[in-house]
Amino acid sequence: MSNKSELKLYFEPGDRPRAIEFADLIDSSLNWEDDKATDADAENSSIDNRFITPKTARKSVEKYAPVKKVNTKSPNASGEVSLVIADIPGLTAGIDSKQATLVSGNNIKSINGATILASGDLLLATPAALDLKMNLPAIVKLSSNISSATDARATVAAFSFAALANKKYRIELIGSYQNDTVTAGGSLGFNLSAGTGFIRGSAEMQTTANGLQKELISVISTANTDVNSFITSSQVSAINTAGFINASLYFECITAGNFQVQWGSGVAGTNATLNSGTVLIVTLLN
Repeated sequence: MSNKSELKLYFEPGDRPRAIEFADLIDSSLNWEDDKATDADAENSSIDNRFITPKTARKSVEKYAPVKKVNTKSPNASGEVSLVIADIPGLTAGIDSKQATLVSGNNIKSINGATILASGDLLLATPAALDLKMNLPAIVKLSSNISSATDARATVAAFSFAALANKKYRIELIGSYQNDTVTAGGSLGFNLSAGTGFIRGSAEMQTTANGLQKELISVISTANTDVNSFITSSQVSAINTAGFINASLYFECITAGNFQVQWGSGVAGTNATLNSGTVLIVTLLN
């Protein structure tokens, strides 16, 4: 067999190709029947003059370069292998050996008896449900503003708790308030929904940039109108400008009841707001 350059020499102008040269031309060209590689030819690395068909090529690839599986899983049409934990021997046991299974209340803490596992928000208990421990303060913060346009103070639900008979408490309230008019302030009070007790302390509310109003808190009962059970600021220096509130109280419960913090406007018809972020701190003393 000859290459192309050699074959062309047989057919130059004026030449008369001989039978042997035509035979060389035929032998130098691929023939569909005679020159097709068999499966055995395709696997013989010493053969270099046969053509491979797709069928023969696939058989050779499947034999010498088969598609591998991953833990008995075959690739999909995109060549990807999808595995789950169970498809990987020893993985589950290996993970389990690193940490014990989490069990709420056992090896993972809960908050006020509520599990922290699962989705969604964890709703913390209100002060009434707080498990007060002696000398450990329970702190509750307002998550939103409490607004009132009436001078009849109403209970701030988040700022109430069940007071037990013969128990003593230290109660602090720290925060801020604001009004929509300078001619009125806010009104902060303390009372019991039931039961009896003894209270001593003071409350103060800022009224100007450098001024404040302060009241002795020495009365607590089921009424919310008793003198010295509340403080009402008479005015504020600027509209909707936050002024601080601070109360520090000692409360001794004689008969059980609910201790309540109440809020209202200094003047009916004007809006007074106890601002979010205001905190109540309750400490059981005995």
